[in-house]
Amino acid sequence: MEIYSKALFESRMFFGEPSPKKEAIRYKKLLLSQSLYLADLRKKHHAGTINTILLIDEKLSSTNPLLAQLIGCECVKNIFLCSTNGAEINHDVFEFDKVNTSMSNLDHNCPVLLLKSSDLLTQDAINTMVLCGAEKNKNTPSIVSCDTDQLDENNKRHSPKCLPQWNPDLQLSTGYLNTGLMVAGEPLIQDLKFFLKQNQDLYAYALWLSMLYLRNKQFKAVHLPFSLIHSASTEKQSWYAAISKYLKNEEMPISVSSKSSGSGNPVTIKWMNKTEPLVSIIIPTYNAQALVQTCISSILEKTTYRNFEILLVDNNSDDADAIEYFDSLEQREEEVRLIKYPKPFNYSAINNFAVKQAKGDVLAFVNNDIEVIEPEWLEFMVSHVMRKDVGCVGAKLLYPNKRVQHAGVVLGYGGGAGHAHKFYPAYHAGFMNRLLCTNNYSAVTAACMLVKSEDFNTVGGFDEENLKIAFNDVDFCLKVICTGKHNLYCADAILYHHESVSRGSENTPEKRERFENEVAYLQLKWATFIESDPCYSPNLTRRHENFALKE
Repeated sequence: MEIYSKALFESRMFFGEPSPKKEAIRYKKLLLSQSLYLADLRKKHHAGTINTILLIDEKLSSTNPLLAQLIGCECVKNIFLCSTNGAEINHDVFEFDKVNTSMSNLDHNCPVLLLKSSDLLTQDAINTMVLCGAEKNKNTPSIVSCDTDQLDENNKRHSPKCLPQWNPDLQLSTGYLNTGLMVAGEPLIQDLKFFLKQNQDLYAYALWLSMLYLRNKQFKAVHLPFSLIHSASTEKQSWYAAISKYLKNEEMPISVSSKSSGSGNPVTIKWMNKTEPLVSIIIPTYNAQALVQTCISSILEKTTYRNFEILLVDNNSDDADAIEYFDSLEQREEEVRLIKYPKPFNYSAINNFAVKQAKGDVLAFVNNDIEVIEPEWLEFMVSHVMRKDVGCVGAKLLYPNKRVQHAGVVLGYGGGAGHAHKFYPAYHAGFMNRLLCTNNYSAVTAACMLVKSEDFNTVGGFDEENLKIAFNDVDFCLKVICTGKHNLYCADAILYHHESVSRGSENTPEKRERFENEVAYLQLKWATFIESDPCYSPNLTRRHENFALKE
């Protein structure tokens, strides 16, 4: 079995996605369980009045299926039409009393449902979004979103989008929330009205939500993990075209460039930094001369961001050639400092020790088996980590055969934590472009991770007592999240991670016992995150690292 698995791994042909048939069976089961819950909710509670806004993304007539649904719904008070890019509206639409093109009459005291004219509602869509989202948060400006799917020619449901909780960096990169939003609270509704008067684009809702974030507008984001909207495919629409056009006329702290692949034309986001802080790159090692030489040489020779220092932490090396190389490296390279840590191996303690001697405002934790691929890796990561609301920033790490080793950590995988999209080909876009694009995760690996030194000290660094070897980076990231910050995976920082070379296996009773104790500690301390990772949908599997529907 080991030989067979290795052959599949090396082939670059297999990365664990279930067949369309299996996914269809799983989705059918998921819809059944959702329908039972939503039917029970419908029996007990009924939503109050709402308004709706329709973006016209196709010629609109009185026979439009969504329009018929909304007109027939008692709780829909008004339907406001917003024509995108000159889309046609037949005059027969205005025969209905509810239909209006002027949003000046929009009631700010009741929620507003944002839809596209090509959407369709499920039976429980409005009731669920009002009761589970808008009414629960009616005292706070809030935006409620839900999962979506599509209908084929036989009205069979397929292609579910099982979304995480609010993911601002995924929104900026892909515009993933672009319909099926319910907005509550006068400040938000006022802001929305003003925005839609100025912007008639198919991605208008997604742009508005992105700009709310960029302008630091305060709102509560609530995502409901139910498939409530049938949406049309957006693959032919261009998020890059929409956001780049908008940014030409607005002064924002970002610039965008188009990705060469991915559905919906997602973008690379680059944040504009006014400063170039000193980055302290901390690299612990025990011997491993060849790995260290490859790692440090690639950093020195390829990295475009130059304001850094390297702290090479020697943990009891006893190989004469390695020791000689480490000493000569410090003498030869002005960016490199050699630090001795003469105690037993404890990953958390080693890094905490090194931080105390670091001079940088930004700390970069880098394994000795890392090798730079993308020269702008540090430039991108620094641009993100210097944002006020960002804590930890992780990189895209590849095995030497160009398979994904790390692209964000998901809590709950295997009962603990695991790597998103592990073993996927490097070129793959991943689920909802999440492998291709920078987006938020609850944790990232410290094999290559940046954090501001201020944030590191605020949470007390790595846990030296309970997590000496494993999961210390996950624990650290979650402590940072608890300070109110986002962590993110930077898809544009790409490096090799020769993990199989440098890391030993848990192959002794003592190592296995230690590992099991660390898993148990993580499960006890972070039970809430493991049960429901906010950066991952509860409708997706936690048995595999492939974003398939749960079994």
